[in-house]
Amino acid sequence: LLGGENPAVGAVKFYFTDLPDIDYRFSGIAAVANLPLIKKLCRLAVNKVVCNMLVRPNFQMMEFFEYKKQDFSHGINDPIGVLRVTAVSAKGLTGSDWHLFSKSTSDPFLQVVVGDQIWQSSSVTKTCDPVWPETDTYEFIVYDKTQVVSITVFDSDCFSSDDQLGRPAPVQVVDAVKLSGKPLPLFEEAKFMVRGKPYTSGPGKGELRMSFTWLNSIEPRSSKTQSEGFLLQVDIGKIIVPVRHAKSVQVRLRVAEREAQSRYVKSPMDRVQAVVNTVDGVLKNIIIKGGELGLSAKTLSQQTGLEEGVVVEVLKGEDASVSTVVAATVNFDSSIAIPVKSVHVQSGEEVTIEMRERSGAVVARGKIKLSDALLSTASKEHTRVHLDSTEKEGGGFAADVRVFLKELQVATLDK
Repeated sequence: LLGGENPAVGAVKFYFTDLPDIDYRFSGIAAVANLPLIKKLCRLAVNKVVCNMLVRPNFQMMEFFEYKKQDFSHGINDPIGVLRVTAVSAKGLTGSDWHLFSKSTSDPFLQVVVGDQIWQSSSVTKTCDPVWPETDTYEFIVYDKTQVVSITVFDSDCFSSDDQLGRPAPVQVVDAVKLSGKPLPLFEEAKFMVRGKPYTSGPGKGELRMSFTWLNSIEPRSSKTQSEGFLLQVDIGKIIVPVRHAKSVQVRLRVAEREAQSRYVKSPMDRVQAVVNTVDGVLKNIIIKGGELGLSAKTLSQQTGLEEGVVVEVLKGEDASVSTVVAATVNFDSSIAIPVKSVHVQSGEEVTIEMRERSGAVVARGKIKLSDALLSTASKEHTRVHLDSTEKEGGGFAADVRVFLKELQVATLDK
């Protein structure tokens, strides 16, 4: 980005296209975390944090100085389509579960990763040649056709860490479509290499068959031809939150069984706190002067918008904070996308929008109808949506959003 009158780097934006392989080992008193089940939970937690922070469409940004405010999400958050992945079958898998009077079997399931999205199929019990139901499918949002599809076959274990049964060679989305329905050899280890062939190691451990379908996103058609579904996209410009929640905020969308969330966005709390301190002083002076004039706490509460209990504390001379009425405007500049089924659009299914703190607690919630999003698809303007607080303290929550739908259509994907 350019800033100032002369060419200069004003900010650096960095992210991963795919979830990186993170290898770590605990030592000392933390060595207990190397136990298989605990290490699995730690791995899942670390992967989730990395996905939410740095894996596309999420990103981090380092600003070197202030200039004209720009939408830093531009060019990174717009999906190019959807990859529909369906688990089909496998054969010749390793039997991990020992049986006294019969040969060993497994309870295989799949874990598929594309970008910051992780999907787990159902388990097929007691077999080394599983066939998954046709409904075992998931639609991945794709932001770049060079993103990598990573698949791992696991044996489901209730009381220990799931055993890895094998991995096919990871491939880019553009190549995965060409492998639909074809046998994929499984290896003990397989990694995608940016240059050259994928790295694989270990003896063959059976083979896997998957179905990959590419869906382009297009403008909604007026014809009544069968639709493959829709892609809901919500562009978020600014959000307004009470200052007590302005330090770090995340927005989450939920439609039926699917949900997606943005990165956490921080606000410049030093400036916000300066405003809070100023408003605190002004409101306290108003309350004190009003009390000297004989105005009741109820009247002052109505005049200032503060809770009556807070007004009473100020009149008593107690060190009460009146900052609950101060709202911070945060430049969010993020986009969230979710695939939705045609039936959900036709039935007027609602989109739930939530704001969350870093702790994961939901502090505000609102809803819009998918049918309204379809009507506003042509608009390029942001609309302010007000959210209801989930807390006793209340406060004003709002978001400037542009909500629109793209129709999904089966298509070919070329390099």
